[in-house]
Amino acid sequence: MRHALYRKISAETAQPWSAEEIVVTSGAKQALFNVAMVILNPGDEVLIPAPYWTASSKPIITIKTD
Repeated sequence: MRHALYRKISAETAQPWSAEEIVVTSGAKQALFNVAMVILNPGDEVLIPAPYWTASSKPIITIKTD
């Protein structure tokens, strides 16, 4: 799937991509969790402006940021 996506995106954007640069998730909530796990560390301060989508805070709470 990632190989097909990188070929499609490369063709549509005229930019070089590789399969290693493509991430496929089961949905937006999973994508937010993956991003939070990669860029946040325990103790990091995270600001979530209100109003917000209630599921957007779950990945942050899961990794116990402040």
